[in-house]
Amino acid sequence: MQLKNTVFARDPRDPFYVVAAAMPWFNNIIRKMFFAFSLFTNIAPLKLILKMHSLVSERKKERAEEAKNPSKVTKDHIDFIDLFLDAEATVDLAAELHTDRKDANLKQMTEQEVAMNCFLFLAAGFDTTSNSLSYCSWYLAKNPEVQRNLQDEIEQICGTEDITYDNLNELKYLDMVVKEALRLHPLGASVVCRRAGHDLEVAGIKIEEGDEVQIDADSIQMDPEIWGSDAAEFRPERWEELSSKQKDAFLTFGAGPRQCVGMRLAYMEEKLALANVLREFTLVESTNTEKVLDLNGFLTISPVSVTVKVEKRTN
Repeated sequence: MQLKNTVFARDPRDPFYVVAAAMPWFNNIIRKMFFAFSLFTNIAPLKLILKMHSLVSERKKERAEEAKNPSKVTKDHIDFIDLFLDAEATVDLAAELHTDRKDANLKQMTEQEVAMNCFLFLAAGFDTTSNSLSYCSWYLAKNPEVQRNLQDEIEQICGTEDITYDNLNELKYLDMVVKEALRLHPLGASVVCRRAGHDLEVAGIKIEEGDEVQIDADSIQMDPEIWGSDAAEFRPERWEELSSKQKDAFLTFGAGPRQCVGMRLAYMEEKLALANVLREFTLVESTNTEKVLDLNGFLTISPVSVTVKVEKRTN
């Protein structure tokens, strides 16, 4: 009880509370130390952040030259860096909470914000998509009937031609397979967090304005009271008719206006990869295929290993 009170109470005399309250004041100092530290280390994420800063800085200089002399334009396409640099002004959402939209303050995106957003797009969409494909591959190898039904759908809709964006939207069973794997293994089981906009009480728990609430997506998406007695089973067909309660309980990408900005891109990448693989190959269990997946991680969860056998299709 004493430990609980220390962690959750707001005693201004407690060292834990003092340190937590002081953290925002040290934000800029910590950020500068972070980048200074990266100069003397060989840590891959830090090197990637520095590289992204360099690329953004170089692209800004190129755009400035192109604006002065259009004949020097060297690119015929738009990428993420250009899209962010085109965002000359964005609404300050913190101010918007307390003012009308027409009176909200406008602020320019800094070079650092552009670089970090580009880094986030790259980092957040790399291993998460590969992990999702690993889960799908394992479940398909363990459920050959589901895989056969999926291959039949792909053949019927896509044929032998290149798979198009419209084809991906028509692959309804593939969509159900991907979502069922993500339901059983949400990639960010503990990263869905929201800040209370006002005082409220939920299930007898008082939440004050400004409190941050972290959502346990893993437990919610495996709750038998929501998903039924077969909640722990891989059954894509459950997605044919979801109740409103089940739709609200699928939190792999978060929910509401602040859900994962890369959700549609992630779905498209996963479905395109699976469709192309399953047209040519069948995923089967081998003697080394895991009986149960061992998971690793805290904020983002990934399988320790996924082992399946790939067989060339003959028909």
